[in-house]
Amino acid sequence: MDIGFFVNGNINDLGPRNKFTFQFSKRKNYLTDEGSMEKQSLNFIDPYILNWDGRRETLFTHGTWGCRKGCTNCAYCTKLLQLNGWEIPDDYPW
Repeated sequence: MDIGFFVNGNINDLGPRNKFTFQFSKRKNYLTDEGSMEKQSLNFIDPYILNWDGRRETLFTHGTWGCRKGCTNCAYCTKLLQLNGWEIPDDYPW
């Protein structure tokens, strides 16, 4: 299950500056049917990391959830902020 935190309180504004995505999860890393490792949160609520390979670069380049200008889902932006101590890093897309 996922949680969306809407900065401006408007749930209709799905833009990457307004919505930050978290996940409920207790699963550990596991091997997918395609043979890659899928990393899940070991905490109860954590930034969204479904299908993340653990590399910082992938937080920007992932096709579905990558944090980049023009992204439509942008769920990995939340993890990027967490890895940077909840500060906006210099390479943040906005």
